[in-house]
Amino acid sequence: MIVRAGGVDSLNMRLDRDVDVLITSPPYLQAQEYIRSFKLELAWLGYGDRLTELARREIPYNNPPSVKVNSEAYARVREEVRRLDHERLLEIYDAYFRSLVHFLDNNHGRVGRVIAIFVGPTKIRNIRVPIDEVLREHLESLGWRHEVTLVDRIVSRRLFKVDKNPATGLKDERTPTEHLLIMSKN
Repeated sequence: MIVRAGGVDSLNMRLDRDVDVLITSPPYLQAQEYIRSFKLELAWLGYGDRLTELARREIPYNNPPSVKVNSEAYARVREEVRRLDHERLLEIYDAYFRSLVHFLDNNHGRVGRVIAIFVGPTKIRNIRVPIDEVLREHLESLGWRHEVTLVDRIVSRRLFKVDKNPATGLKDERTPTEHLLIMSKN
């Protein structure tokens, strides 16, 4: 779910034909800010005058429609985030899942057999967010069946290690695993 050069983003993207398999790797909540990370490269590619616009479209900093996330895990974790009493974190949490669900709602009907989603259980402050569980529950509500979630421990894809997250002052705990959620059509 990335912003394409032509101006299409995941909120507006609809598959233009039926496919057997949909494979995607949405952002892991706030684990990586892609536009900020690739600002120099985007400028070199001629997108320097569009960086602000692209950043506004980036999940979870975008403004998705108010769609329903059909997941008990979403509601449970949302309540934990709400108790942090930090309105911006709650907005980011909601925008993230509304963006992903909106994309899935718009496109799952064009997928014939399998949806595979790579995600990782990132954190909001001290709250581990089970992204794969939320997406599994939502897709199940749309008639998809959970086949398996494969889990891979992330060992060597870290650039550096710090004891405390500089933004929060909390103990730094990077995303420990990457999950491949595989759903099939009922």
